[in-house]
Amino acid sequence: MEIITGTATDLVGKIFGYVGSTVGRQVGYLIHYKRNLENLQNEVAKLRVAKQTMSEKITVAEAKGEKIHSKVQVWLKDVAKTTKQAEGLLKDKQQATADDANNSLKDEGQPKTECVHGFCPNPMLRRRRSKKSLALIEDVTKLINEERELSDISYLPPKDLQTEVDKLNVAKRTVAEKVTAAEARGEKIHAKVEDWLKRVDEIIEKAEAFLKDKHQQIEEASELNDEIQAIDEKPDTSLSHGSKESLELLQVVTELYEMREFSDISYVLPAEDVCIASDEDYEEFDSRTSILEKILKELGNSSSEMILVYGVGGVGKTTLVEEVLRKTQKEKFFEDAVMVRDVKIPNLEAIQNQIIDKLGVDISEARTLPGRADKINERIKDKKTLVIFDDVWGELDLKAVGLPHKSTCRILLTSRSQQVFSHKIKQKGFPLGVLDDKEAWALFEKKAGDVVADPTIQPIATQVAKKCGGLPVFIITVARALENKPLSIWKDALRRLENFDEKEDLTQKAYSGIEWSYSQLSDKDQLQPLFLLCGLIAKGNYVSFADLLKYSIGLGLFEDYTVEDARNALYQQVYKLKSSSLLLDGDDGTCVRMHDLVHDVANRIAYRDHHVLVEDGGHERKKWPNEDFFTECSKICLPCRNIATLPQVPWQCPKLEMFHLHRESDDSSPEIPSNFFVEMKKLKVLGLSNVPLLPLPPSISFLKNLQTLCLDGCMFEDIALVGELRNLEVLSLVESKVKQLPKEIGQLTRLRLVDLSDCYELKVIPAGVISNWTRLEDLRMRNSFNNWESREVICETSNASLLELMNLPKLTALEVHIPDTDILPAKFFSDRLEKYQIFIVSMSWWDRMYETTVNKLILGPNTRYELDQGLKALLKRCGDLRFIGAQDVDFSFILKTEVRF
Repeated sequence: MEIITGTATDLVGKIFGYVGSTVGRQVGYLIHYKRNLENLQNEVAKLRVAKQTMSEKITVAEAKGEKIHSKVQVWLKDVAKTTKQAEGLLKDKQQATADDANNSLKDEGQPKTECVHGFCPNPMLRRRRSKKSLALIEDVTKLINEERELSDISYLPPKDLQTEVDKLNVAKRTVAEKVTAAEARGEKIHAKVEDWLKRVDEIIEKAEAFLKDKHQQIEEASELNDEIQAIDEKPDTSLSHGSKESLELLQVVTELYEMREFSDISYVLPAEDVCIASDEDYEEFDSRTSILEKILKELGNSSSEMILVYGVGGVGKTTLVEEVLRKTQKEKFFEDAVMVRDVKIPNLEAIQNQIIDKLGVDISEARTLPGRADKINERIKDKKTLVIFDDVWGELDLKAVGLPHKSTCRILLTSRSQQVFSHKIKQKGFPLGVLDDKEAWALFEKKAGDVVADPTIQPIATQVAKKCGGLPVFIITVARALENKPLSIWKDALRRLENFDEKEDLTQKAYSGIEWSYSQLSDKDQLQPLFLLCGLIAKGNYVSFADLLKYSIGLGLFEDYTVEDARNALYQQVYKLKSSSLLLDGDDGTCVRMHDLVHDVANRIAYRDHHVLVEDGGHERKKWPNEDFFTECSKICLPCRNIATLPQVPWQCPKLEMFHLHRESDDSSPEIPSNFFVEMKKLKVLGLSNVPLLPLPPSISFLKNLQTLCLDGCMFEDIALVGELRNLEVLSLVESKVKQLPKEIGQLTRLRLVDLSDCYELKVIPAGVISNWTRLEDLRMRNSFNNWESREVICETSNASLLELMNLPKLTALEVHIPDTDILPAKFFSDRLEKYQIFIVSMSWWDRMYETTVNKLILGPNTRYELDQGLKALLKRCGDLRFIGAQDVDFSFILKTEVRF
């Protein structure tokens, strides 16, 4: 009985305890009704933030081409479902509260949270809502925690071979279009691009054949097996991955696709050397022909590391190897051949540049000398190559250049010395002597012309020819100076040459003969100063026409000429100097050359007769001239390698007209003292080439008479100081590291020629600067600023607009790139333009502009041009008219005018 009584008691206690706890929970729902709903609202807000965060992660992943894990998709569905339930419960609560305030319900079927006409709460409805809110809070909290745990939301799906092949086809078409555009410009395609296109064609052919076979297998299997369905409607993994062959194809396709971006598609073929194009200056004398044949034979001998032609200056070494180059190219002895001129003091970077330019070596990823050497080495390793180094003065580290000994590469050099290389290097030497009397007379007779046939002149002419000692450069300069001259001049020439007999050294005799030829120049006031200027600004033995024009204008050699007239006059004067053999043709029409001996004579005359401080035989200048020299000094033209330091105390140079300091890439650069130009107040021309100017010397502001300022290749932070040089007529910043022209440059209202070519970093020219140059005649912006404003806007942050160019009334020469035809103003083309290079095309079609002597007009795709008087005039003067993306160009305007092609 006791047991039964105890059990009953326990049971009743548990029942009452359970009932009590249940009742307690129900009461708790009522008591915490509002708090539970508020907590639910807060948790839902947190869940919305979590969902937004997840959505952002998904957007990023999908942009990368990744697939979203299914667990994330399930989580998003659960979030949507739970959020909808919670928002429904909260909405019911808000609706009931609003209805209770009005003590009525618009919807009679809506349960009431109040009873007895709103005087007491409806406990049953509140309990249910409170209980449901707690359950939803639990679900929401769980979802929030799951979002934190979903660190890996996506994955990269296995690549589909067909898809990757399609992508590669698109990349191939893009590259092929650029190749077509480059070939239309007459450029050579880089070998790496041609190789990529070839490999792409091969792999696409293999991949498409593989995919075709797989599709055929699946179709055949489909006919036999009804379980294989919808082959064309969803991809089958057997087409994309799984088999060894498909994986190998996919790997190659992917690698080629990743290689699709090329920094440089093509390169400009080097202008054919004059010596290759024509052999008119080569005389087939027996003494030369025999050596030429021996050299050609030796080039076929794989045991020789190098071949050396040596002899005195002016004996014809360069002419001989030019003929070697011409013959080897004509008969295709070598796949590649290049001639590096004017080696003298070896400058490895300059030498590499000549080889790179002429062989089209891609150095986009090689910035150092060893890196560039590796690229050159790689370029020649599988091709028969001839490299000629002309006028070598000292031993040259061929391996550092990128030309280690290889059986495929032949090295040919010219030098005045037989011992230019050490005996460790196996070489074959060929001495080149002077011409014999018969050969010397034949050359003299040809250069002097028909005048030597005159019976009264011929006897003297034969004696003059003998006095030239068989040295070709001596013979040619004297003969040209006497061409069509009267008997009296011939007699005077013979008398002078007889005086030269006292000089035992043949080179010294040649110097005297060249100087006499200089003295015979007609129009001495024009030709002699121009000849001496060529010697002063020559880089090596090359003289740029562009530099010659800028310096000539500054020195007043073409006073009262327009820039266009000065350019034409300059070409005429240079032609006369070439006719006298004091200048030679350059590799292209943009420059001329000086023979070593002629260059030396020019500098000797400048120093002796015109108080010019010039280079002293390539040696470092450790001692400066005395004060008396600087008092009379008219020009200072020096390379940086000759200068250890510049004096801190300014030179007193009251007569100095020109200061020219140029630095080669591997030369050190002396610091220019801040007060250096203080006592050079008469200076007309200042040229600082490749010199770091951080900052510009403040004393530049003292140069109030400066006409020409050339800061080509310089590095500087700010050139606002230049704005104080109000008399400046020529400003050149070619290849300088300038990012922005200061607004102060707009103060230079007397500017007539501005050259900003190859200023690749120039992005800002403030609005109004160009329009202030109202006297400007020649503006060159090749490979430079092209961020033109679409309209004329003058404010602190706006750039220059094309309308500013239209408002320059004297502009007759223009080089400019306009990347977007939409910013081209109406009637932009001017019939005043005599010399121009205008590119209206995106750089994705045309990536570089080159210096040229012909008028060039490049028109891009998707363009329409209205034929006005200006464009019609340009078309008639155009020497190189090209259309890029021709299928998108409206040619109707061409048909309305006569264009010479």
